[in-house]
Amino acid sequence: MASIYNLSEIAIGNVIGNSIIAFTLFFALPSLFYKIKFKSVKKAYFIIIYLSLIFIFLSFLISYGFLIFGILSIFLYFHLFTKKF
Repeated sequence: MASIYNLSEIAIGNVIGNSIIAFTLFFALPSLFYKIKFKSVKKAYFIIIYLSLIFIFLSFLISYGFLIFGILSIFLYFHLFTKKF
């Protein structure tokens, strides 16, 4: 309809949108028939996620908080993954 009224931008967007939907269906439909096998996740990953979330919230309260807690997060990451859980 957009191409009839010479609205080329809308027509191109429609083609791109339809292509995205087609590619999504192409990859999504086989996944419906795939059996998912879950593996256990290391405890260290949950520790990193929760502590990083706390660091982000605390970094808003302190000046240069992102720098301080960013460096602290890097040390935490290397400490957790160099020792065995």
